[in-house]
Amino acid sequence: MPARLCCSKRRFSCRCRCIAAACAPGAYNQSALLARALARLAQRPAVLDALQRIRFTASLGEKSGRERAAEVAGAFVVQPGREGWIAGRRVLLIDDVLTSGATANACARALLAKGAAQVDVLVAARVPDRRLD
Repeated sequence: MPARLCCSKRRFSCRCRCIAAACAPGAYNQSALLARALARLAQRPAVLDALQRIRFTASLGEKSGRERAAEVAGAFVVQPGREGWIAGRRVLLIDDVLTSGATANACARALLAKGAAQVDVLVAARVPDRRLD
């Protein structure tokens, strides 16, 4: 069952117990900015450093869906010391842009591997790519 979200100018609610941001390369993490704002509105804890990229991944831009999934498989782990925020909880994973879903899927797998009860994904933008059909 997907996370139930309710938004209005004054209210945002979420049935998830904590909100995590997808990993982004570089210093600027749009996913973390979105997660922080949503956590504040939902009055839920934001665990912005829950996930860590443990190896370099090449640009996904020209890759097929299958190649994208292979490139990011195993590239993310839950940060040591953050397992307690994840284990047994329903987590809302925030990503800024979803194309194939490979990164969000790899992040969700890392959260589930450390005991998340469920992972729901919320994205700000969906970029369709005909090459992935």
